[in-house]
Amino acid sequence: MLGLRHALRSLKRSPGFCATATLVLALGIAAVTLTFSVANAFFFRSLPFREPETLVHVWQTDPRLGSELGVSVPNFLDWKARNKVFKDLGGYYSGTVDVITEGRPLQVPFGRVTPNLIGLLGVEPLLGRTFTPDEDQAGRDHVVILAESFWRGRFGGSPSVIGKTLEMEAMAFTIVGVMPSEFAFPSRAAQVWVPLPLEPSRPRGSNGALRVVGRLRPGTAVRAAQAEMSSLMEDLAEEYPDANQGKTATVVPLRRALLSSYDRIQRGVALATAASGFLLLMVCANVGNLLLVRGAGRRREIAVRMAMGGSRLRVTWELFTESILLALAGGVLGVGLAAGLVRLLSPLVSEDLYRAGNLEIDGSVLAFTVLASIASALVFGLAPALDATGRSPSRFLKEGDRGAIVDRSGRKLRSALVVSQVAIAVVLLVGSALAIQSFLRLRSANLGFNPDNVVTLELLLPTSKYNSARAHNLFYAEVVHRLGSMPGVTAVAYTYPLPLTEERHVMSFEVRNDVSRAEKQSAPAFSVSPGYFTAMEIPFLRGRDFGGADDLESARVVVVNRRMAERVWPGRDAVGQTVRLDPGSRGERIATVIGVVADSKHRASEETPSSIYTSQLQVGTRGRVLVVRTESEPLEVVAAAKREIETLDPIVPITTIRTMNEVLSESLLLRREGTRALAVLGGVALALAALGVYGVVSYVAGQRAFEIGVRVALGAERRDVAALVLYEGAFLAAAGVVLGLAGAAGFTKLMESLLYDVRALDLLSFVEASLAISIVTLLAAYVPARRASQTDPARVLARS
Repeated sequence: MLGLRHALRSLKRSPGFCATATLVLALGIAAVTLTFSVANAFFFRSLPFREPETLVHVWQTDPRLGSELGVSVPNFLDWKARNKVFKDLGGYYSGTVDVITEGRPLQVPFGRVTPNLIGLLGVEPLLGRTFTPDEDQAGRDHVVILAESFWRGRFGGSPSVIGKTLEMEAMAFTIVGVMPSEFAFPSRAAQVWVPLPLEPSRPRGSNGALRVVGRLRPGTAVRAAQAEMSSLMEDLAEEYPDANQGKTATVVPLRRALLSSYDRIQRGVALATAASGFLLLMVCANVGNLLLVRGAGRRREIAVRMAMGGSRLRVTWELFTESILLALAGGVLGVGLAAGLVRLLSPLVSEDLYRAGNLEIDGSVLAFTVLASIASALVFGLAPALDATGRSPSRFLKEGDRGAIVDRSGRKLRSALVVSQVAIAVVLLVGSALAIQSFLRLRSANLGFNPDNVVTLELLLPTSKYNSARAHNLFYAEVVHRLGSMPGVTAVAYTYPLPLTEERHVMSFEVRNDVSRAEKQSAPAFSVSPGYFTAMEIPFLRGRDFGGADDLESARVVVVNRRMAERVWPGRDAVGQTVRLDPGSRGERIATVIGVVADSKHRASEETPSSIYTSQLQVGTRGRVLVVRTESEPLEVVAAAKREIETLDPIVPITTIRTMNEVLSESLLLRREGTRALAVLGGVALALAALGVYGVVSYVAGQRAFEIGVRVALGAERRDVAALVLYEGAFLAAAGVVLGLAGAAGFTKLMESLLYDVRALDLLSFVEASLAISIVTLLAAYVPARRASQTDPARVLARS
């Protein structure tokens, strides 16, 4: 306690030092706190289910297609009956459902789940009950469970909601329960849940969209479950070869399955964690240097205390206590800064990124911050405390202030800290340069279509009125006609899905190879209307576009892109070739290739894949995205387009309106914010390195003031004196750059999979970072060097 009081009094006497050290520490601690809060939300915080570590997701996969597939109901029932590693298996679909609100349909995200799934996840309802086992039977499945947010918004949080009806898809559903807000399954957006009827009579080869969750038996590892399911799929392939040949099952932890782009986010978070950790090390080195300088100024005080009987251990502990207090103060301020940044970042996180709760500063994050603060104190405080008490007090008291001139060990330690700062700054600057270069190339990459002057409107027809593919086609045909007649509109079409979004549809197909054997493959697929390629300005290379005659009654046709044509039919004309779409499924059909178009991107950050385009008129989905190309500013036609659609049918909702450039910007959001964060870290690192060099060179110049005064008195040129001091900074900068380049070569390996069209060992980025840090640190060293060259020898010698 006495040591704590002494530390507080000592720090109180140096308010400027305390403020500087606390602010610098707050920057580093805020950076690591922010990155940990992201990692905690995505990867560490427990999923809001009972014993989440025993929950897994079971995909049905086809290695030949390289994609994850839905599970057929017969396969799912066989999995349930014949496995020995799961306590239970449950299935679900997800999507949107029409809920009638004030006479109008409202599109609400929902989950259709097997009656046992909520119990399998182990979450109790907030109100009412969950589904009973018999509610998967036709006639008994018109029951619904509400999300807490939907219950409060739609029914005012009234407990009497149980037993009331909710009209969905033109049918009445009885409300039987309300789930708490933490129950976010299969996504955070889900608002209602209904039972999923299982029809064993459905074709086994029809993959559908069934997803499967399992709870492992006690003591069962994921690896054992994987072996069991692989063996089971081999048995099913022998029993039902037409449906299951070549297919297997993949078992993964539930978190990995529910988090969109898990691997990519994991790599990005790992990179951000490493970068923020480097920054904290720089901060520690900077504060360590401040403490060394402060310790040198307190040498007489420390010597007197030790001469009067104070033990080295006690004095060292008291000095280290000051470091702990500084670290904790920096931690408190850092948490405040991180909390503000979290509030700014939270709205940027897509609903598609499932996570266990919100991005927030919770108990785990606070505990991490305390540990990080204490660890920082150890890094920056222990060595200066030991250095300050490592001199003989009798020697210092005999030599007086002149004894402080020779401080070789302290000088070496300060120099080592500055070299480490420069090295870390080089690492972060190289990373920043690579990220910026990668993002600029990605932003300017050729998409294969023209996003300028295009606005998109997403529609989803209510099934209560539009219950057939023919009805869907008639409605959209009229919409295209009306919008195409508006002034300023040059082209109108529709597609599903929209390029550059997270939505993706993969279609399997078979072709005949040179030995007339069926070869199963897959490719991303888009269902588009006639005129889509014109509206998006995707050039036709051969063949023709879809036409109005390519409808439900006509023979199936497809258009492929150049990459697919060259991959599947090398050296041959793809036009006129036939493919078997969705082979082995209930929807299997033969299609003829009628055209080849230029390659275009599906996701901005990925290479252009092989692609299949099918005629939307031959599919007839109720959800489509209108693509409207205009002569000028696309948003100017939105109001008129909405009026035309409302005139045609006022109950049809327009769920999303975005320009294609907005879609492009949203698709680059994670990369843009990641690049911005790395650039900020690099800039802060550059500033800290400059401060470190400035501080050490200034201190060295002060220690050598007597020597410099003598040199000037004896006739030394002032430029020679400046060069003498500047050499100190140049040497530190050069040593840091060499070490930093070596470290950057390893750090950029972490970035390799996140870069676009840039090599991890890009020479230009390494040269740019080296030049930037060299110029800035030399400028920082020049200031004290110039000041030293102006030394008045008479004043210095008189004072000595």
